[in-house]
Amino acid sequence: MKKQIILLGAVLLSASSFAQEWLSNTTTIYNNPLTKSVGIGTTTAVDKLHVIGGIRSYQNGLDQIQPQLYLGNGANTRAFSFQLNSSGSSLNFWAYNGSSWSNKFTFKNDGYFGINTPSPIDQIHVYPQAGASGITITQNQSGYPSVLTLHNGNTGGRSYSMRSTGSGDPGGIGNFMIYDNGNYVPRLFIKGSQNGQVGLGTTDPFAYFHIKGADHGHGLIVEPGNTNVAYGTLVRAKNNLSKSFVVENSVGTPNEPFIVYGDGKTRIGPKTNTIHPDAFLTVDGKIVCKEVYVTDQNWADFVFAAEYKLPSLKDVEAFYKLNKHLPEIPSAKEVEEKGVSVGEMNKLLLQKIEELTIYLVEQQKEIDALKLKFQSK
Repeated sequence: MKKQIILLGAVLLSASSFAQEWLSNTTTIYNNPLTKSVGIGTTTAVDKLHVIGGIRSYQNGLDQIQPQLYLGNGANTRAFSFQLNSSGSSLNFWAYNGSSWSNKFTFKNDGYFGINTPSPIDQIHVYPQAGASGITITQNQSGYPSVLTLHNGNTGGRSYSMRSTGSGDPGGIGNFMIYDNGNYVPRLFIKGSQNGQVGLGTTDPFAYFHIKGADHGHGLIVEPGNTNVAYGTLVRAKNNLSKSFVVENSVGTPNEPFIVYGDGKTRIGPKTNTIHPDAFLTVDGKIVCKEVYVTDQNWADFVFAAEYKLPSLKDVEAFYKLNKHLPEIPSAKEVEEKGVSVGEMNKLLLQKIEELTIYLVEQQKEIDALKLKFQSK
């Protein structure tokens, strides 16, 4: 009987050593020496510390230690810590790399969240570390887009999304698009397969910058600044023959009715100028204007100079009978083949008018002399 009592006592002592219980007010803490685990509010702890209910941590008023939760490996080479700052205005997440601590996340009590910065200045503030890109959104479902949506919840507000396109989007997978979620239309499109060609109003840009205007309104407005040195539009040409500015007619002909080349030479109309390649403006068609100014440094006033040799009327007659045009005036064939210079032609016509004036004056002198001679008889 004595042996049985001793055996029963040993069993009870062993059982009590595996489930020791402390009572502190209404909270019960259970310690299991066999699994070296502690349960708070539970007798079946499944981890080193198992809590049923909440945990509160406050700053120690004596040694000013901030509440924190420390997680580290046994070698103390990597560790993480959640810590409330001294003012209680933010919760900081710190990381230890084996030599120093650095702040990784910050939650402020005003709702601001910072990544890699302890002082976020917006709802989400990302301060990328060296070598990092900032924010990456990866879609793990095949064919679906990666989307960042921006929504204004106010009355009249709009919703837009920035999308790395999927198979169901215009243009398919691999492009970038800003999408108007309210009108279900893309506003900006960047091709991923064509060297980054950008489209506004189109999802199929065939140039580095392609604008497709609406049915009403302007396609592009360029407004310069208020200073005299501000550019409205600047086009930098690589060489004189490059087409710096082209108007293309995709419906009728000519296909390129307006071209400005790198050296400033401009062609309007279907035909290229081959007769005068040095001309800065070629128009294959009519020009309507109110005034044209032509500057010339060799105007025809030289006819009235004393040293000017006026051809005799007999020589002029012989010339036009032989050549069928006046001296120095281009022939009809020359005009047909080479055209006529407006400035040069006006000068030549003025020269002939001045020569004719001199002929008339001389002729009048002869008439007056004959009259005087006739009257004296």
